[in-house]
Amino acid sequence: HDIRCDPASPMLKYFVVFAGPETRDLLRANHMLPGAVIRVTEPDRIRDLFDDLIARALDDRPGRERLCAIALSYLITRIATRAAPEPANRGALETYVRCRTLIETRAAEIRRITDLAAAGHVSVGHLCRLFRKFGRQSPMAYLRHLRMNLAAEWLLTRQLPVKTIATELGYEDPHNFSRAFRRTFGIAPTGLLRSHAGTHLAASCRRPAHESRTPG
Repeated sequence: HDIRCDPASPMLKYFVVFAGPETRDLLRANHMLPGAVIRVTEPDRIRDLFDDLIARALDDRPGRERLCAIALSYLITRIATRAAPEPANRGALETYVRCRTLIETRAAEIRRITDLAAAGHVSVGHLCRLFRKFGRQSPMAYLRHLRMNLAAEWLLTRQLPVKTIATELGYEDPHNFSRAFRRTFGIAPTGLLRSHAGTHLAASCRRPAHESRTPG
């Protein structure tokens, strides 16, 4: 294969050496042929799985081999399920990945599909067609999902009022934000905060007390 990359963004390569009849069956089950090239729609997530596999291989605790086998099986299956259909125009997949990356890196500031299309230099119609072809969600559904995840993270780590987080995410009405949050997670923002506080309180109560004894 002739592989080229941008010198400004060097290629990162991963190699996994594995053998055995189970491995052959795993590759066949996921339609991976020797020498085949597979393009995936979520390369960053696949890279994270490679990093996790390496971390488990370097671990010296018992059960390392079994955990590595599980991680490898999951990695191969994930690659197979995220394989992108071969586009007639290779630029289509690259445009999809670029737009998806825009959503992931600018979820807090992108509010409307027109903003996303403009940032990706595509029309709204073309953007929706790309996500139907290569993704599992519409661009706006994916954006809402990431924005709600961001909201949950901010609630638990930044200790900001719900109204402030709603405003930072572009919601003029905090009630609309709370309804969107509940639709995503099945719990209101305030309920998440109470649950988190209760978990920390329970953990604090379980800490063993240190007794001081006076020699008798």
